[in-house]
Amino acid sequence: MKLLLIGHTSLIGSAILRHCLSIPTITSVVILSRHPLSTAAGVPDDRIKVIVVDSFTFFDGDALQELEGAVGCLWQISPLALRACLGSLKAKDTGDARKDSIDCTIAAASAFSSYIAALNIPFEKGPFRFVCLNGMFPEDVQKKRPGFTTGSHKMKGEIETQLLALSKRSGNKFAAYIARPGIVFRAETRCPKLLLTMLSGIKVDALAICMVDCVIHGNPKNIIDHQELVDAGRMLLANMVDNDAERRKNLATDYNFDGNIHARRSTHDAIP
Repeated sequence: MKLLLIGHTSLIGSAILRHCLSIPTITSVVILSRHPLSTAAGVPDDRIKVIVVDSFTFFDGDALQELEGAVGCLWQISPLALRACLGSLKAKDTGDARKDSIDCTIAAASAFSSYIAALNIPFEKGPFRFVCLNGMFPEDVQKKRPGFTTGSHKMKGEIETQLLALSKRSGNKFAAYIARPGIVFRAETRCPKLLLTMLSGIKVDALAICMVDCVIHGNPKNIIDHQELVDAGRMLLANMVDNDAERRKNLATDYNFDGNIHARRSTHDAIP
C-alpha cells in the first residue's frame, strides 16, 4: 500500500509518519517536501521516498506520477496557518496564511483530482482519499456560522467548501475528508481525561491513527469533528494494543517468552 504525506515535520505530521511506518501493509510513504531531507523526521526507513517540489501550488510530472498506485494523501497545514487556527495570527501575516492554508491546499487537491481522473482507475478500487487537517470552528460559507468568526474561521470554512465541492465533482474518483481536531497535545502529556475534554483536547497519537485509518479505509462522513476523532482514536488505539497482545500471545506459542524472546530448541538442536 502506498500513501502520500505532505507536512511531516510538525508534531502531528511526525506522529502520522511514525504510525504509517508501524503498519506492515504500508509499503511506501512518499513525502512531498519543499526541502531535501536526508532522513525524514529522523525516522530511517527504506519505505520513505522524498520528492522535492518548488511549490505546493504547482506540481510537475515527477510529483504527480507518485499518485499512481497510491490510495490517498495526508495533508497537514503549515505552522503559520496553524497559528491562525489558534487565533494568534497577526494582520500582516494574513496573506501568507491564506497562501499556505487555502491556495496550496486547493491547488494540490485540484492537481491530484485532475491527474487521478485521467488515470481511469476502475470504479471498484474506490476513490483517491485526500485527508486534510483543518481544525475546529470553520465558518459555514453558505450559512455564515458561527457568528464570532475571525479570519482563521473564514479560511478554514473556505478550505472545506472548496474541497467538498471538488470531491463532489470528481465522480467518486477523488474523496476529500476534513479532520477538525481541537487542541492537540503530545502523546506523553499527563492530563486528566475530564480536563482534556474541557479543553477540547486530543492526544497526537489518537489524531494520527484516526487520519491514517481514514486515508486507508475512508469514513462514513467527509467531515470528522473533534469528539468523533477522540472517540475513534481511543477505539483504534485500544484495538492496536489488543492486536499487539494477540501477536505476542501467538509468538509465545512458538517461542519461550519471559520478557525476552528465546528460540525454542528443536529435538535436533545441538546441545553445547
